[in-house]
Amino acid sequence: MTKFRFLLFLTVTWLFFSVAGEIQAANFSLARIRYDRMQASTATSLQITIVPASAVSENKIIVVFGSAVVGTGQSISLTNLPTGTTAMPGTLTAAGAGTSIVISGLTDLTVGSTYALNIPISGLGMGVSTPAAGTATDTISTYNGAVLVDTKKIAARYITNDQVIITANVPPTFNFVLSGNTDAFTTDLGVSAVSLTYGIGITVSTNAARGWTGWIKSANTALSSVTTGETIPTLGTVDGATSTCS
Repeated sequence: MTKFRFLLFLTVTWLFFSVAGEIQAANFSLARIRYDRMQASTATSLQITIVPASAVSENKIIVVFGSAVVGTGQSISLTNLPTGTTAMPGTLTAAGAGTSIVISGLTDLTVGSTYALNIPISGLGMGVSTPAAGTATDTISTYNGAVLVDTKKIAARYITNDQVIITANVPPTFNFVLSGNTDAFTTDLGVSAVSLTYGIGITVSTNAARGWTGWIKSANTALSSVTTGETIPTLGTVDGATSTCS
């Protein structure tokens, strides 16, 4: 009987330690690092997006870079985040050291929710500097103190040139249309009243950067009679001064 109990105790103990040894941190349901620049040897800001998988309280995030060079001064921005994401909660601070950025001040995350934050290079932020062209593996992890909660490895790619320059020619356009080429006064002319003509419309369209300027010139500087040759002078000044055409 004694021997049977001893063997049973050893068996149960072995099972306990075997199960305990297999406990591991979960992988994020989604984890993403977006480099704003992929060009080699270029300073870049980052956007980090995660969906936690473990129902364990987190208080910090650590991002370990496979090749990018980390600046010591870092900051956090929660503006201009992708649609459908929630700003990472907490009073967040970031610090860079060695190959990693540690984000502290995180408060507990909800499993299945999508969280995001930015690590800028503007202001006090230094972000990271990309290495030579090639590939690397970065790692995002959440921790509760020193205890790992969720983690995931992410592939990073760096290329020699990550921008496209688009050029185009825009031909100049200009269109000028008169509504007619003859005009007449609406009533007979007399000395007691001012008479008006029907008017001629001018339509101009152009894509010129500074618009369009036109000139109106009187051929005779007066209204001339084709029968007698008599003229009715134009009132005002006919010169090169600018006037508004109504």
